[in-house]
Amino acid sequence: MWRNKLLTLALKKRCVHTRVHAGGPGKGMHSRLYTRVLNQYGWVHSCSAFQSTFNNTGLVGISASCEPQYAPEMLDVLCREMEVVTR
Repeated sequence: MWRNKLLTLALKKRCVHTRVHAGGPGKGMHSRLYTRVLNQYGWVHSCSAFQSTFNNTGLVGISASCEPQYAPEMLDVLCREMEVVTR
């Protein structure tokens, strides 16, 4: 049972954040965070997903940085992205 949850956690992280390919196979493929956050909001400095797995639990999330005045809007953007992936 917990292995199924672990797989689901890993897939959700993968849906949000995959590597950006500049050349070779997969050329032009960008992560969801790159296309929906970094490209859409010029005030975002960085945005990446993380995943930690343990014996029977795990954690997936998004880490981002911006100027302090954009923090409330950044929180809204990141929450929306996580909600879209969980559907």
